[in-house]
Amino acid sequence: MENSFKKDTLPGAASLPAVEPIEPQAVSQMVQPAKADTAASGRSKAGSEYTITLDKTGGERLGIDVDNLDGVTLLIESVNAGLVQNWNTRNPDKSVRPGDRLVEVNGIRDDLVKLVDECKKDKILTIKFVVGKD
Repeated sequence: MENSFKKDTLPGAASLPAVEPIEPQAVSQMVQPAKADTAASGRSKAGSEYTITLDKTGGERLGIDVDNLDGVTLLIESVNAGLVQNWNTRNPDKSVRPGDRLVEVNGIRDDLVKLVDECKKDKILTIKFVVGKD
């Protein structure tokens, strides 16, 4: 009895073109994973938080017009001349824009009166915003 056998090719396999192997680094260049919190423009996705630090020790204005209708946060309506506009110029990929919400200043959150009072102080301000809808 003979133990050898002939392996049949798969139907159609003979007509497939030859494929060159791909180097691992070439694959990483072809497929770029999406960043979790950044949109294609480089701006964070709506709803994500970002933090900026402003030096208000010189008494300059923040230069933002806000709406406080929700009673907890400050909706940025416009950015005017001041510290925030200077920040935007230096950090265009992390700029504060109308529609964003100021949610925290120097650890103060969920208390609108204290939030506004902290913004008025002439000191270093660490401010957290939530990205608004584009």
